[in-house]
Amino acid sequence: QAGHIKGCVQKRSSRLLTRPNKHVTFLLHMEPESMDAVFLALGHQARRKILDLVQAMPGCSVGDVTKYFDDISRIAVLRHMDVLETANLLISRKVGRRRELFFNAVPIQMIYDRWTTEYSRFWASRALDLKYMIEQKIQKADS
Repeated sequence: QAGHIKGCVQKRSSRLLTRPNKHVTFLLHMEPESMDAVFLALGHQARRKILDLVQAMPGCSVGDVTKYFDDISRIAVLRHMDVLETANLLISRKVGRRRELFFNAVPIQMIYDRWTTEYSRFWASRALDLKYMIEQKIQKADS
């Protein structure tokens, strides 16, 4: 099944991965408007928290996610989820009355790939390795 959703050409496959009933989403092309939607979606702390929760609990329900938000209403969480779905970062599937949620990292990876080259990717990862090593040494020295 292929379709065009908010500037993203999308193909869904229901191949079995590590757990039954998982869908794989492939984005074959990303329009500038879709990139804007991804940046907008990632620009709010609550939406990033939702993605972290869904990534940690694949297939979780809306109720599972909303119980981690004491400071905002369920309606506000649902609105944040709509923004994430528009950006194609959150995939939902209805199973009876339950809405299962899955994290889709493909749009983030596509943006990353657009602005990095093999050369910069190599040096960026080395710089991160150095950063983490220095932070560990500082932590050990403070202990």
